[in-house]
Amino acid sequence: DEIRCVWTRRIWRVVFVLSMYRLTLRQVSSRYNADVESYDLSNFLAATLGLLWFSVPGLINPRSQDVLYVATMLSADAAFLLQLPEVDVRTVISHTFAARFVYAVLAKRIGCVVFCFLVHLLQAIQMGISQADPPGVAYSPGALIPMFLLMFVGIVAVRGLVRENVILKMDLQKRVVELGAVSSLLTACYDAVI
Repeated sequence: DEIRCVWTRRIWRVVFVLSMYRLTLRQVSSRYNADVESYDLSNFLAATLGLLWFSVPGLINPRSQDVLYVATMLSADAAFLLQLPEVDVRTVISHTFAARFVYAVLAKRIGCVVFCFLVHLLQAIQMGISQADPPGVAYSPGALIPMFLLMFVGIVAVRGLVRENVILKMDLQKRVVELGAVSSLLTACYDAVI
């Protein structure tokens, strides 16, 4: 759990830097180009949360990790829903895929991941249906569900790999301690024999 918290803090540092860079870039480009929108609610949310977790990293701890995960994912989905006419479902899926994937791998309980995953799937289906000009295949639930299912299988597989890696690391640390004790005992016996 502590390793997951450390990695979550690292991920939020990267998200904070990237979202602040993007916010600044959009402000500068909107100053010189009237066609560029100066405000992006989802990017502003990521920058604000990144600033909060960057400023107070102790908020991310094993007890609060799942609550923060669910709150972050639901607020991100709400930010996209508030911008619904301007936001394309393909943009939401492609731009948030990596962050959602990594953050889901670092969540403590799989139940929270399933809940947020289903909410995001329903949001994508709703956005796809509302944005399809002609009833197209690309936006249909029949096309979105397999893609999300594949993503979920990938999340579960990577979570298993992370768990095995942590178990192996802890086992290795235990064996290093045992090896140190045995070698110090053998060294004392060897000196006594000599």
